Amino acid sequence: MSPRIKENFEKIRREKRALIIEVAVKLFSEKGFHATTVDMISRKAGISKGLLYNYYKSKEDLLAQIMYELSLELMDLMNPDHDNEITSSEMKDFFTFLIDLLKRKTDHIKLYFELSLKNDIYKFVSQQVDIEQILKEFKLIKKYFEERFENSETELTIFISVLKGFALEFVTSPDSFEDQRIENFKNRLVDLFIRDKKEEVRRI
Repeated sequence: MSPRIKENFEKIRREKRALIIEVAVKLFSEKGFHATTVDMISRKAGISKGLLYNYYKSKEDLLAQIMYELSLELMDLMNPDHDNEITSSEMKDFFTFLIDLLKRKTDHIKLYFELSLKNDIYKFVSQQVDIEQILKEFKLIKKYFEERFENSETELTIFISVLKGFALEFVTSPDSFEDQRIENFKNRLVDLFIRDKKEEVRRI
């Protein structure tokens, strides 16, 4: 196989995988995971069920991949240079990037909240993905708070709860979030969670 043919083949595979995920997210979000069948996904994607199975072993495998990619994208937004530190500047930028993600991937976020309420599915997905990579990224978030807050565990809990609550409100009632309300929310997040490191403050 020539390099050009191989490149075109890989491009087609990426496009097919992206199409399958896009269709599956929409159906899972609208109809629910259990009510959605592989037949539904393949028909809506315009491909055969056999071809779908060439990309994903099962409906559960597809769901796990969707959630894994969403988790990695969230982490990438928070640590875009993929080093061993989330800086205050990166955290501040994340608040803006998060709004964009909620607008682009509303169905993904809705699906996440649906799964969160179904322990059996959520547990299965957690077992299928590369949880080590996600935990590695989460440790960076934990480190960010430990370096800046005396009661870091509590502040981290508040941080996660606030973002989850906002995300849920945003994807269920997007029309109620006009630009100024979003801007005020981001400014409040900056007030609450953007800090210099504790040792930097002491030197000053």
